[in-house]
Order: sequence, then structure tokens, then C-alpha cells
Amino acid sequence: MIIVGVDGGGTKTSAMAVDLNGNIIGFGKGGSSNILESGETITKKSLEDALKFLRAFPKEDLAVGMGMPACGEFPDVEKAYSKIVEEILGVRPLVIVNDVVVGWYAGTKGKDGIHIVAGTGSIAYAKRGGRDSRCGGWGSIIGDEGSAYYIGLETLRAVSMQIDGRMNETILKKLVFEHLSLKDDGDFLSWIYSKDIRRRERIASVAPIAYEAAKIGDEVALDILRKSGIELGKHILALYKKLGFSEAQVSYSGSVLEKNDFVRESFEDFVRSSVNVSRIKSSRCRPVYGAVIMTFEKLGIPAPQSIDKSC
Repeated sequence: MIIVGVDGGGTKTSAMAVDLNGNIIGFGKGGSSNILESGETITKKSLEDALKFLRAFPKEDLAVGMGMPACGEFPDVEKAYSKIVEEILGVRPLVIVNDVVVGWYAGTKGKDGIHIVAGTGSIAYAKRGGRDSRCGGWGSIIGDEGSAYYIGLETLRAVSMQIDGRMNETILKKLVFEHLSLKDDGDFLSWIYSKDIRRRERIASVAPIAYEAAKIGDEVALDILRKSGIELGKHILALYKKLGFSEAQVSYSGSVLEKNDFVRESFEDFVRSSVNVSRIKSSRCRPVYGAVIMTFEKLGIPAPQSIDKSC
């Protein structure tokens, strides 16, 4: 039997396959697989790219577990993902959960705790005893606080204010115009309201520009990144209270917290001052490893320790 884990997201999709002893068979990757944000056509292409390395294996040998955006949030989303995978591999997934859950498996190794994913979007998940809960994940219209999308959106808002004169102009505006190859205000508006269906992903791509400006000392960018960390920390506080933790381990994954030290420091400061934590750490294993661990659990088979060691 081949155990397959899939981790989908707003920017990229990862797949991983191992045998029952935990030996790695292979990896695959694709683009965005958020079916609500990117649509079914792009999502299918991303999953095809991520899973194509498995087509040579008999479908009867595949046990697939998936962590995907929007699962548990909208009706029939799981059915849509399942149908796509069946078209690609000829087998229906054994289990499909929200992508934050496989992040939690990777970050806590299935033990009580709180995990937050901060990438293109943001969402947190916690489990304590027999109870579990999630926080955030409301999407780009009313949610995604603290995420790359949030940082990108706040950055673009700040630039629009600087263009207007409602805010003093800073290096942030100059960097945004340079990185996006914009010549004037009209270009700025056209870039934002492009007909490209991947608007959420495009806006999230602005987040590294804010980080670059912050490293130079731009106070507007620094304020945006600090607020991002606080917004992410509020997810942890909410779940800590909701599930009645007296102490919790907190883990995180996603580029915003893993690569942006301004956001991470603000996040950790907020969490440590708000709840009793045993530790705050980046997930050593990528979420796709969590999908594999979850699939073993679904089969009633202990996940081999070699999976953890191979992270």
C-alpha cells in the first residue's frame, strides 16, 4: 500500500507518498488549489501537477489523505476535491479535511495543542482531549487577517493614501511601484483591478515588498507587519479560551510566520503575553507530512517514526 498525503493552499499544492514503512516514494507540487478562490479549472491543473508522479501505480494501492482549503466551510467542497482526484488517479481520497488540520498534525504530531497557518490566507486549529475547534479561515472578503493577503492589502491601501496625500509618502510607495513595474497612478489602479481570477494570490504577492521596506526602516511597513502578528496571535488566544487550555503548545506554518521576522516577533510577543504556552515553535515538518500522518491514523496504522525523522 502507498500512503499519499496532499496539502493544498492558495499559492501552492504539495503531495507526498510513502510506503507502509515510511520510506519516501516521491513528492509532487503544483500551484493554487483553493477551489473557491481559483476555480475548478486551475485547482484541477494544480492537483494534476502535484499527483502526476503517482499515475504509474495501481489505484488499488493508493490511500490518499488531503488537507484542502475551504473544507468544512462550504457545502460540497469535499465532493468537488474528491471528484477531481478520482479523475486524476482513479481512486477517491480516504479522508479530506481543511488544510489547517494537516498543519496541526505536522506541528503537534497529533498531540493536544494549537496550530496556525499563515500563508496566502490564515486559519488556526486546536485540539484538546476529545474536543477540537478552528478559528479564522473566513476568506479574502471578510477574513485572512494577518496573512500575506492581509499584508498585501494593507500595503496597497497605504500606497493609495500616500498617492492621495492622506499619508506622508514613504519608501514603501517607491518600492511597490518599482516591484510591480508601475509608471503612474493609472497603472497602480489597473494592476489592482486586473481581471486575473487569481486576485487574492496577486495581492498576497505584495507582502514581501512590505517586508523589504520594513528592513529599510519604513515605519508604515513596520506597523503593517506588527499588526499582522497581533492579528495572528488573536487566533491563538481565541482557541485557547474556547477549549479551556491551562497551558498549550503552539506551532505554526506558512511563509508569513516562517520567513517574516517582524511578524513572527510580534506574534510571539502577543501570544506569550496573552496565554500560558509551553512552547511556540515552527512546525519542523511541512504540512504535507501531517497529511501522511493523518492518513496512517485513518487506516488505524501507527505512523512510522521514520516519517518524523525525514522531515
